[in-house]
Amino acid sequence: MAEVNQLNYRENWIDVKPLTVSIGANYQFNSYFSLLGKLSTGVQEDSATHLLQEYDFKVCYSGGIYAKASLLKDTLVTPYLYLGYSQVHLRASAENISANQKENDWSYGAGLEFRLAKSFKLAIDYTQIIDNSDAELTSSSVIASFQF
Repeated sequence: MAEVNQLNYRENWIDVKPLTVSIGANYQFNSYFSLLGKLSTGVQEDSATHLLQEYDFKVCYSGGIYAKASLLKDTLVTPYLYLGYSQVHLRASAENISANQKENDWSYGAGLEFRLAKSFKLAIDYTQIIDNSDAELTSSSVIASFQF
């Protein structure tokens, strides 16, 4: 499976939307339940200004493992829910300084999967990756998957 993800990271004065790409694997236990793993890397930075200083924000990597529940069986459009655990490594930089931050949290999401052929699917989903008292990270994704 391959994904393009538009992230939205919010923390205090920061509100940035970096872009990532992901690869993943899905093990299907039965028609309704599967185990999903994803690895992502940043492909486009975003910036925010604070006290007249511009900061660039990039996702160095992220990863997660999720339990996925498909809500319908053998349909052309299948809604799904998932719950899991994610880690994200972010980098902020400005002129001569940079800072790295790792965040871990329980993650959850929902999506719609469109079966275009017997072994090819497209999906869209929304994920709450990080949600703690300091920061929030969400993702809107377009996913292409090939089953073999």
